[in-house]
Amino acid sequence: MTSVVFLRAFLVPPLVAGVGASLLAGAGCTDETAMIVTVRGRPAVTGAASLTVELKNGAGLAGDTLELGERTFPVTFSISSPGRTGELEIKVSARNKDELLVGRGTATVAITAETAEVLVDSADFVVNTNLADDQFLTDDFEAVGTQLASNASTRQWIATFRERCTAAACNVFARRHSLIGQPVPSTLAAGTNAFTLNTGRVGAISSPAVAGGVEKNLVFWETTDVNDNADGVACRAIDLMGGAVAERRLVTEPSTDVVVATPLFNGSFAVAWSGKTVVTDRSNLRTLVVGDDCVPRSATQLVGTLLPVTGLRQSSIAAAQDGYVVAWHAEDGVRARFVSLTGTPAGAAETQLITPAVGERFAMVRVASYAGGYALVVAHQIATTVSLRLYRFSASPAALPTLLGAPTVITDKLDSLADGFSVSSHPQGPCW
Repeated sequence: MTSVVFLRAFLVPPLVAGVGASLLAGAGCTDETAMIVTVRGRPAVTGAASLTVELKNGAGLAGDTLELGERTFPVTFSISSPGRTGELEIKVSARNKDELLVGRGTATVAITAETAEVLVDSADFVVNTNLADDQFLTDDFEAVGTQLASNASTRQWIATFRERCTAAACNVFARRHSLIGQPVPSTLAAGTNAFTLNTGRVGAISSPAVAGGVEKNLVFWETTDVNDNADGVACRAIDLMGGAVAERRLVTEPSTDVVVATPLFNGSFAVAWSGKTVVTDRSNLRTLVVGDDCVPRSATQLVGTLLPVTGLRQSSIAAAQDGYVVAWHAEDGVRARFVSLTGTPAGAAETQLITPAVGERFAMVRVASYAGGYALVVAHQIATTVSLRLYRFSASPAALPTLLGAPTVITDKLDSLADGFSVSSHPQGPCW
């Protein structure tokens, strides 16, 4: 059912400077000359708590803010404009309870019209500024969600993305934004546009992973040497002004895939990846701690084995006060391992966290810090039902990863185990 809210926006010549609108609630408060405006929202517009309405007719401006309360889209309001002619431009901005923009829409109608409709779209926007070639966050569903990070000090965020390789060249890019999504200047871009991160070669199937610290963002990706016979992991540190230190290759291996990274509470960063130390190896997981200048602070450590021979070889990483956890999909279920802030794995081997029952299958794994411990989200299938399940577990230098309680089904509406998803930490719990 349509929720009804009335906005009386009087655009009476001569227009009084400033906003000339007032809110009225309830029916029967319009007159015969009022225009009824219906605001509809696309399904992607969620959490709207208020609508800011801006009206323009010639040089005349007016507007008001409607508090939605418990009302949901569609909502209506009325506009009275006696004595005015021409076209009326209506702009509607939807904001959540924190005053952050969640949607916007516009419509232009004759000011004498009896009705108007405004469709509010989600407040997304273009990140990449160079459109000469196909660009995307990743084309690997295993790497979904590793391309965004924010700074704790500035609350600015950075998006990293890559291009379709042309002329045997592949590049990784980034662009920085403010808390409300406005582009901010970056030294590497000499302005607010996107900028190229890599100075060396990027693999054709590379996907960037970015981690946001207090003073730096560190971006990691799989890289390839000039002879295409050795892969590796590269790192570049981006400072708060969008400047950067030189690209640094952290490791050189015959095969690297799906890099993940997290900031640590001691100011360092942890990175993990799947790969091989020699071509004939089976893929396994390794990790490394680096400083905010991309200089290694630890030796490369083996943390996980028994990755599937084929198919999904993806891991996830998250940090708590005393270290970090790497979790992954193994052939026999889901495994995890705790690593100290200095890059030392705990225990003699990884821990089997979840073992599938007969008929069950697991795929992608994502982990996030949560309430002093960790939350693990796993893609799960039994029969034809594909779901996301949330598990809680603890881990520390003195205790191996241990499940806490039964899982919670987040959704059972996934199409397949190949659906990508991501999880991040929030003070009130994990978000996905």
